[in-house]
Amino acid sequence: MTEEDPGVRIAWTRGEATVRWHSPAGSVEKRYEQPPQSVMAWREYDEVLVLMVEAVNGAPFTPSDNAVVYRPDGTEQFRLHPPHGLLPEASDVCTASTTRSRRTDDRF
Repeated sequence: MTEEDPGVRIAWTRGEATVRWHSPAGSVEKRYEQPPQSVMAWREYDEVLVLMVEAVNGAPFTPSDNAVVYRPDGTEQFRLHPPHGLLPEASDVCTASTTRSRRTDDRF
């Protein structure tokens, strides 16, 4: 990945609820109920990853792990969980068994 050849090209504008990116692994599209807060490509050693901060759902007992790392092919590598001290209330954190999908994935 260089400035001339980023490896992953992201097609997203702040405020849009659909994020698309293109890479040698293919084209990916992610759709969300609310627009993500931020999206960027990141080089980690020899792999380019897509970092996304999803919109936070303020409803009680909803997931707070809204920072996601995706592989170029669109598969989720992992989610980052914020430290409990940064959350306003314990009810803002839920277990994986109560988490429901917040997006739909489509390949185009």
